[in-house]
Amino acid sequence: MVLTLEEKKERRRLATKKYRESKKGKEKIKKYKEDNKEKLKEDAKIYYQNNIEKISVKTQIYRENNREKEKKRSRTYYNTNREKEIERRRKYIENNREKVKERERKYRENNKEKITNYAKYYQTTDGGKKSITINGWKSYGLIDDYDKVYERYEYTLFCDECRCDLDQCTKSVKSMDHDHITGLFRNILCRSCNVKRR
Repeated sequence: MVLTLEEKKERRRLATKKYRESKKGKEKIKKYKEDNKEKLKEDAKIYYQNNIEKISVKTQIYRENNREKEKKRSRTYYNTNREKEIERRRKYIENNREKVKERERKYRENNKEKITNYAKYYQTTDGGKKSITINGWKSYGLIDDYDKVYERYEYTLFCDECRCDLDQCTKSVKSMDHDHITGLFRNILCRSCNVKRR
């Protein structure tokens, strides 16, 4: 039986694949990579420079077809290399300030509705509520450990002064009391006690 050129290529490809997946093949490949680390690195760099457009298109198509897989891979990598990634991004922003500003401006222009909708949604989440509350405190002049104060604010059920139930009494809205001179936190009070203390 005479094989065509395409059939020969396919047979060779399958044999190579089978060998690469075998124990002997894996060991040989591993040894080759270890012995030729620098050469392979240089070859990869040259190949990338010569085929940058082709690689970009291929990468873009792959990412579009594997969005969830890519998100998961990216998230896993970021969580594993968090400090390294933060430093890399910080350096990039420092060296490309104008480029980053322009990209952000364009994104805001093209995604106004998306940004508005997300902002509205975020305000309803626990993180959003916390952020809004803390920003309000900052504008009133609170200077303290905001996370600790917020945790105390969230879990306080009774006014520290008159002991009224802050969840049951509609007139007693929960308030954060702080020293207006030092800016330090004092108590969680009902609105009535907070007004009296001022």
